[in-house]
Amino acid sequence: MLFSLLFSLLSVALPTKTINVTPADNLSGVLSRLDDTQAVEVRLAAGDYSLTSVAKFKNRRHPLILTGTLDAATGRSLTRIDGCSAAVPQKSMTLRNGLIIMPVSVQTDAPFPTLYVGGEPREVQSKTEVACTLANMKRNVATNTYTYTLTGVPSDFKLNAGATYVFIHARWLTIRGLVRSAKKKGNAYQIEMYQHCYTESAWFQEPAAAVVDFYNPDTQQAADIDEGKYVFRKNGSTWQVLYRPTSDELAQFKNGGFIGKFGTLQTLIELSGCSQIKVENICFRNTGVRDLTYGSGSQAECYTQACISIAAGTDVEVKNCDFTGTFGYAVEVAQSVPSEVSDIGSMKLKKDINSTNIRVLDNYVHDVRGGGIMLSSCKNCRVEGNLIKDFGTLMGGSVGVGVRFGNANEITQNTIYNGPYTGISIGWTWGYDDTPTRDNHVAYNHIHHCMQALSDDGGGIYTLGNASGTILEQNLIHDILSRNPKDAAALYFDEGTANILARYNVCWGCDRFVHQHYGRDNVVENNLFAYSNTTAFRLSRAESHRSLSIKNNLVILDSGELFDVADGAKYAYADNQVDESARKSTSTPQCLSNAYYKVGLSHAGTTFRDLSGAATASTRTFGSLKLFGKNGKFKTFAALEHPDRVGVQSASLQALENTSSDLTSFATQRQSVVRKLKSSPVSRFFDAD
Repeated sequence: MLFSLLFSLLSVALPTKTINVTPADNLSGVLSRLDDTQAVEVRLAAGDYSLTSVAKFKNRRHPLILTGTLDAATGRSLTRIDGCSAAVPQKSMTLRNGLIIMPVSVQTDAPFPTLYVGGEPREVQSKTEVACTLANMKRNVATNTYTYTLTGVPSDFKLNAGATYVFIHARWLTIRGLVRSAKKKGNAYQIEMYQHCYTESAWFQEPAAAVVDFYNPDTQQAADIDEGKYVFRKNGSTWQVLYRPTSDELAQFKNGGFIGKFGTLQTLIELSGCSQIKVENICFRNTGVRDLTYGSGSQAECYTQACISIAAGTDVEVKNCDFTGTFGYAVEVAQSVPSEVSDIGSMKLKKDINSTNIRVLDNYVHDVRGGGIMLSSCKNCRVEGNLIKDFGTLMGGSVGVGVRFGNANEITQNTIYNGPYTGISIGWTWGYDDTPTRDNHVAYNHIHHCMQALSDDGGGIYTLGNASGTILEQNLIHDILSRNPKDAAALYFDEGTANILARYNVCWGCDRFVHQHYGRDNVVENNLFAYSNTTAFRLSRAESHRSLSIKNNLVILDSGELFDVADGAKYAYADNQVDESARKSTSTPQCLSNAYYKVGLSHAGTTFRDLSGAATASTRTFGSLKLFGKNGKFKTFAALEHPDRVGVQSASLQALENTSSDLTSFATQRQSVVRKLKSSPVSRFFDAD
């Protein structure tokens, strides 16, 4: 025992060991041999690295810093780590009719080869998008397969068993996999797909609108493959890729310098039971996928592996890293890391809290097949200042930031846009059962242009279950517009959402502003809601308790109505307080001191009306409405276009955002909204510019 104590004291006193690594070194080997008896800093020089195996760290208790090299001009990383195989030997490739044909070195249960040429991802050519109807889902437990009926598929379209990939985007899920069998009847297909993940078949017994992406390489003519794209197809018992090189790549091939790689690893770093770990200034890119069907049909793509996986950790930081071309989530905090469980799905559903003080800061997640950042089984964590854009390009149920089970976490100052599903998701319990998901703070986030692939049950910020103490405040949310049936919302309170406070948020240009499926004692107050696509507020279920309080909000409409209320549910409109009889009546939300303005609607003396129908001659009912502002008014119009503290904060990420090709169109949209507000009577609620 004395020896152990002396050893511990000596090891604490040891100085930090520095290891300098270059691209010529075997990075996997270096990381596997790190000393666990003292603090270590691994400095990676600029250049390209490939991990041949997952970098695993278990129960490490001495500090470890893994840091890359930054570009002094841009502040972004010059150190790039991928999860690819070694370059495919050029001698195994052939050049035929201008196409480079190479064998696929990756063998999985359901292959979906991911090709990278010269370090850059290449796009699959053979994608066909079809709008159709999904119904008649059935599960075969014995074979772990599902069958679906797709109606509306073009009559001349052909599906090939064992060769065609199908991605079905319907409602809040993306169901994907390799077709096992297909039967055609007119314009309908009954298809069978293998799935690891359980999808509730009752959700799709009735017809649901769907958008289906077919990857059908057998029907793709080689001559039609565009430059820089590829198709994959069966070659006997194996797979091969046919790639159309650019002129420069063709010259490289003829000179023996063509570099083609396939993604192999999905997870690059696993941290299990570790503390005092910092990963910074590194670009993680170009990973593979273990099995694309794994997690198919799961909400929020919750069963997929992450690029960096953290479990049972303390004081772990991922900062100023880039993630591009990756599968799954960029960073996930979970109950266990993937390599330590036989069933990844089972670990996702545990409610135990075993990680604390995890920080994910100032990262750039873009052009990824999966999502951004997912927290579970954790508390006192920070997700701050991240730029997450163009995510979920294959895994359509992905979210920008999620918290499944966790409490006292801070989700702040992130910019999230161009996603297929929800921007920020909080909670993972359906109904009113007790849950550890509470006291989370979601603030100063800029969320827009989400819900671009799926149709409902999602939004800018989406919540599930009892979330006592959770506050959603001072977020800027706009352009949350889903596919048919246009049922997304800026704030979506789904099944059992309870005890959430949403205040001081600015939302415009969404299908709806607030949609509550069912819930209890949620409060929406002091928000600006402008220009919804359907209705401002929706309540889907009548309950025997007060479900929602709507107080001191300013609502501006140019189409649609204020409310869409389920049969049996009631709204009580009062300027000050709902009387006790109304408070106790069936599912009666409070609606206190709100005001709305609908373009073209005029009343004697004023164009403002509060929700009870009583005219408001001044801003008297908005004394507590301090949205981003002061003196009981909204912030200036100029500040509304560029809100302080909202979105990314690091200089390098802000520079990226300022040069984004999307920026001009987004700025134009904001300016249009501001012009409309200025020209309406609501201008009295803003400070003078």
